[in-house]
Amino acid sequence: MTQRHLLLLAASALLTVNPGPLHANAANTSGRIHNAQAASCGKASYTALPGYLNPFSTDAPSEELFQRHDGLATLAPIVNVADDLLTKPIPTNEWWGNLIHTTTEDINTVANPAWSNPYALKLPKQAPFGLQACYS
Repeated sequence: MTQRHLLLLAASALLTVNPGPLHANAANTSGRIHNAQAASCGKASYTALPGYLNPFSTDAPSEELFQRHDGLATLAPIVNVADDLLTKPIPTNEWWGNLIHTTTEDINTVANPAWSNPYALKLPKQAPFGLQACYS
């Protein structure tokens, strides 16, 4: 069982699907469900237990505490991205990450493949240009 499956299993254990709003009954005296809030989602509703699966905060992290540095730009410069998009967050840990990251030594010579098995995609640095797809 993967980590994702375990997380989904834990999340489903914390959520109770109800056809309508939450009602406390006399048989349930543990107090755990009495304080839950019911929320509707389309035609169904779910009950989220307080404190579980709720974000601590959705504010941006403190710039004082977490200072930003461009040290990674010298180790793995970004390529193949429009200049106006460089000011926005760039996703990491995506299968196509090698298409936009390289090393300083290989920035003008090597096209790193992006693997989506059984395929590999490359943006070559020399002619013929375009998107190259390989099957392995």
